[in-house]
Amino acid sequence: MAIGDKLLQFLGEKIFKAQPIIYKLAENFSLTEFYFRYL
Repeated sequence: MAIGDKLLQFLGEKIFKAQPIIYKLAENFSLTEFYFRYL
């Protein structure tokens, strides 16, 4: 169980640190805009 908790904490930190990058990508390339344009 402890290993799973460590892994979840590690992944949570990675995702938390990646959030600014994800938001920046979302600004540059909006998926909803993409879907509306090509569907």
